[in-house]
Amino acid sequence: MKHIITEANCETIPSLVIVDPIDGTTNHAAGLPVSAVMAAHYAYGKASCAGIYDRMSRRLYACVRKGRDWEVNSAQLFQT
Repeated sequence: MKHIITEANCETIPSLVIVDPIDGTTNHAAGLPVSAVMAAHYAYGKASCAGIYDRMSRRLYACVRKGRDWEVNSAQLFQT
């Protein structure tokens, strides 16, 4: 079953994981080293955590919401 998720209905979904297996598909298909794997978790319309894996540099960037703040790879990023 497929669901269409919009701003209007995302706040009613208790848990949602969004994955982009190849962000930069055109670059990847052309053999350019500019693509990544991305994933994010949403709870009732608010992002709770996300990750970006840069396949070429083999670096993982992880973001976690800590109240009103965000931490990226265990360092505070900004306050929302």
